[in-house]
Amino acid sequence: MKTSSKDCISFVTMTVLMFIGINLPFLMGGVSSGPNVDSFLGMTGWLWLHRGSEGVSIERVYLLRLPIEIGLAVFLTWILSRTLHGSRTSG
Repeated sequence: MKTSSKDCISFVTMTVLMFIGINLPFLMGGVSSGPNVDSFLGMTGWLWLHRGSEGVSIERVYLLRLPIEIGLAVFLTWILSRTLHGSRTSG
């Protein structure tokens, strides 16, 4: 099976959108202690942000958890593409 560059670009674009979609909802939650709020990105918490009176700063970065988040985005995109491809060819 040959894959075209259009299919590869489409898959990469969908993976980036899936990664953003996985990470953004977790910014809504966080631990609040008065004027300070600690939030994390992703299901694994690979990036912790701290919002205080001085602005937003990066609290912690767990680089070993980032590949898990990227792998999850690729896996979910692959499942979605297989599901959508199957529904297009069967109809």
